[in-house]
Amino acid sequence: MRKHIASIALGLALAMGVQGCYGSFALTRKVWKWNGSLGHGVDEAVFLVLNIIPVYGVAAFVDAIVLNSVEFWSGKNPMDASLVKGDKKMVMIGDPATGLVRVSIFEKGALVGTLCMKKTDHSIVAVDPKNTDKVLFAAGRDIDDRATVADASGRVLAQTVN
Repeated sequence: MRKHIASIALGLALAMGVQGCYGSFALTRKVWKWNGSLGHGVDEAVFLVLNIIPVYGVAAFVDAIVLNSVEFWSGKNPMDASLVKGDKKMVMIGDPATGLVRVSIFEKGALVGTLCMKKTDHSIVAVDPKNTDKVLFAAGRDIDDRATVADASGRVLAQTVN
């Protein structure tokens, strides 16, 4: 009987001790917080883009598999601004002086593409990293208050439905 009670007590102690040990999902929260800071309308359009790319999915995967495990065992989350999946790595570096966020994609250690994003008064725009005045696409709210993603010529690529 005492053995049985001791086993139950140990089980309860372990259950309370590891409560919430699945991690803080710091990287996913950082992406979510940045997305939410963009303002009414723009945040929804950027949310759609970040799911299409899929930044949210990769962030959650990296958090669940790597960062939360390291956090559990070391007590600290080694979260940085990079996402790794197999041979591919995405690095995001923000420049507060210019307001640009540079996103670089590497495959097997070699740079395969770069994109810069910046916030405007009414949208988030992706710009050419070599010419930051050249808009590649924009995400924001249209005149009917729908979240819209459009290419540089204004052609709608994706849009929410009211």
